[in-house]
Amino acid sequence: MDGGSILGSGRNTAQPIFRTGVELVRVSLSVQDVSRARPLPALAPGDFVVQEDGVPQVIDHVSHEPQALSLCIALDVSGSMVGRRRELAAEAARTVFSVMEPEDEVALVVFAQDAMVPLRWASPAAVPGLDWAQWVMKDDTAIYDGVRAALRLMDTARHAQRAVLVISDGEERASTQPLESLVTTRLQSEAQVFGFLADPATAVRGRFPKDLAEHLLRPPPQDLGTVVGDSGGVVYSIADSDRIVAATLALVSDLRGQFTLSYRPVKPMDGSYRRLRISAVDRNLRVRHRGGYLASPAPEVRR
Repeated sequence: MDGGSILGSGRNTAQPIFRTGVELVRVSLSVQDVSRARPLPALAPGDFVVQEDGVPQVIDHVSHEPQALSLCIALDVSGSMVGRRRELAAEAARTVFSVMEPEDEVALVVFAQDAMVPLRWASPAAVPGLDWAQWVMKDDTAIYDGVRAALRLMDTARHAQRAVLVISDGEERASTQPLESLVTTRLQSEAQVFGFLADPATAVRGRFPKDLAEHLLRPPPQDLGTVVGDSGGVVYSIADSDRIVAATLALVSDLRGQFTLSYRPVKPMDGSYRRLRISAVDRNLRVRHRGGYLASPAPEVRR
């Protein structure tokens, strides 16, 4: 023999590399019939058009099955949330937690000058009462830090359907992380970000209009609008108790009624951020979705 075996040679032998999983892009869609003349129809891949950075994509699958939710509330406990605003925010958090299903999971981030995580992922039934007095309120409001902490929690969420709900009066004053850092974190996450604007000054007397969900939508303050961004979420007004209930029902109905669209992108995953534009073939259908995704390659394993 003219040499040792490969096992005994001590050489570094290259091993084949395999990619795990299938590189599918999954997008949650909120679909509304703007004509309101009929129930929302069953929809299939041929009913949507997807463009990724302007390039048409071939849709593999569209589903409309209710899914368990991973929902994190980011609650503003700063000094500006006093009096009626504090009452509205606490009532809204309790109301949202109360309508979660047993198979869902919930978490809570509170923020003022700093962000804290008093409740990590737990069953809705295990959520303790919200005793606001346990959190020392500061005048400053670090809304960017609070939302960023909530988005970090999404990395350990169990369910694919993920959302962050920010309950605040909507003003940023004290975050240690810059806006660019929050935007980057939000773009990297598949979680949708929604807002509840706790501002009793926007209360409107009288009966709700026929389209309550549209009435609750409000142009948000700049900072709250920035954190929601193009994540696929919207901001609802919670100016009084009736609107808290209505906004909660609108939020949960939206999340549980969403379609899920999936496709294999034409361009290989390369780590870049890609802009999405999704529309319905039927012009009476309005589609809301996140603005893009981070094209992270599937993990590599060596064998």
